[in-house]
Amino acid sequence: MVQLPEGQTVLLRRDTNIVLVTAHNLTSPAIPSKSSRFDVLLLAAQSENLIDTVAHDVAEGGGAFVMRALLGRRPVVMSVEAALLDSTPLSARARFGVQPPPTLQMMRAGDIAISDLAIVRPATVSGDQAAPSDGRLGKLLSSLVLDASQRRIGLYWETYGLVPTDIVEIAVEVQPDLSVGTLRRIGMALRIANDPTRSLTIRWTEPSLQQRPSQLPGARPVLLREIALNLEPLAPGPYLLRVSVRKPGGATLSSGRRLVLQR
Repeated sequence: MVQLPEGQTVLLRRDTNIVLVTAHNLTSPAIPSKSSRFDVLLLAAQSENLIDTVAHDVAEGGGAFVMRALLGRRPVVMSVEAALLDSTPLSARARFGVQPPPTLQMMRAGDIAISDLAIVRPATVSGDQAAPSDGRLGKLLSSLVLDASQRRIGLYWETYGLVPTDIVEIAVEVQPDLSVGTLRRIGMALRIANDPTRSLTIRWTEPSLQQRPSQLPGARPVLLREIALNLEPLAPGPYLLRVSVRKPGGATLSSGRRLVLQR
């Protein structure tokens, strides 16, 4: 049994259930190359005697896969179970707990909320849709440790209870998740060390001609947004990525992710 590395999981609200999308890498020194194939099940356990298979896929060893499932309102333990499709007795597993948020029908009149952030592969001119779509979650990155070739990403999220005509202030921030030591401060002053506190902030107000969300029908309005981010100006290291949405005079909704930029 091989323990899979931590992937990325996103929860989205719908009328009567929750959409879960999870992405993982089938990578380990014990896993054969991409010529191998794995049968992959996604299980949801409410107890040791109540386990449901909620998704199924076939994936290549050494590669990544994305699975999508519908969940109810109760907390569950999710388990990704991958078995090698040949005579070799090899399997891989990833387990994680999920506390589903309220469904749209459970929200009260006037409630607003924001989804998890989804880090996805950047959209292409000839491929992915120009308008935000939850189909883009099929491009969910399977790791939030990004190498030098992954500095351009897409950032997808949803809001619930807001409508396209609402005036909202949106901020996307990428902040270093570390403190700067004395030696590095000296190196920065002498210009022989990079400044790891460099950050990235984008702000705008909607409605906007440049940023137009898509809308899904539902018990509460669902707005879909996606923007492209270029992280190339940032030094390697850990970062906190946060999206904030605020109606003037109202409370701020926020959702965040931690990612690591490798050299």
